[in-house]
Amino acid sequence: MKHLQTTLPGLISAIQSADSGSFSAAANALGLTPAAVSKNVAALEAHLKLRLFNRTTRRLALTEEGRTFIAQARIGMQALEDANALAAQGAQPEGLVRVNSAVGFGRRYVLPLLPAFFKAYPQVRVELNLNDNQVDLVQGGFDVGIRGGSQPPEGMVARKICNIPAVLAATPRYLKAHGIPQTPSDLAQHQLIRVKFLNGRMPPWPFKGSSKAQGISAVDAPAQLLLSDPEVVLDAALLHIGIARLGRHHASEALARGDLVEVLPKLHVGGDASMALFYPHRAGLAPRVRVLVDFLLERFKEMPPLRM
Repeated sequence: MKHLQTTLPGLISAIQSADSGSFSAAANALGLTPAAVSKNVAALEAHLKLRLFNRTTRRLALTEEGRTFIAQARIGMQALEDANALAAQGAQPEGLVRVNSAVGFGRRYVLPLLPAFFKAYPQVRVELNLNDNQVDLVQGGFDVGIRGGSQPPEGMVARKICNIPAVLAATPRYLKAHGIPQTPSDLAQHQLIRVKFLNGRMPPWPFKGSSKAQGISAVDAPAQLLLSDPEVVLDAALLHIGIARLGRHHASEALARGDLVEVLPKLHVGGDASMALFYPHRAGLAPRVRVLVDFLLERFKEMPPLRM
């Protein structure tokens, strides 16, 4: 406890300085003088034997070590705030929940659920961070992550949401104009819509071989259109641009309406990818996080595209 008493002022000052961008702005937010904030941070750095900030006369910037430390410190400070909220409000959920989700899934399945959630829990606020890059949920200070895969980060647990097999599809209009491919090699003669992630990765399309000995083959044909957002692939396919490979959970409604038609369904390999919801271990889970996790998991079960 004595250790916490000596470091807590520095922790508060360091986190606020990282958020505010300067000691002066942090001082205004905390009701302290800039000198006091600077002294608190310097004392914390001396205690840790670690430089958290690079300082110039015009700029304050976190070091790489500082970014890692502040991300962890936020988790601890939030835990203290949660404990205080529990004592003051009888465990009523209140406060901010930081959620990180893949763009397409968050936009299509998470965002539409939030109005009902806010109606049920008006004191809970949500920060929904959408991106398709690989994210360190713990270091980023997120309470909840919704990502592909099932391996949780250390200190978190995973709850599977659904399988997300891929499907090859195109509109009837495109197929009428360009013909229906009969083999994977025929795709080289078609207009293809493919995903190229921001890191440059462009996954090939897998297919079953004509015999067991041939196993799985991959098609890496040039694309008419490259897109960085997997969900926008659906929009492009519906514009009759070409044949696309996209998650069945994204394409299910268009396939059911007949707006899209599966291509090479007996040969294409959909894969075994899945979506999962990650959150800290339930022991000591803050009420604000617990109610959102339970709400989302329950509502996901009711969505037909996620029950495949």
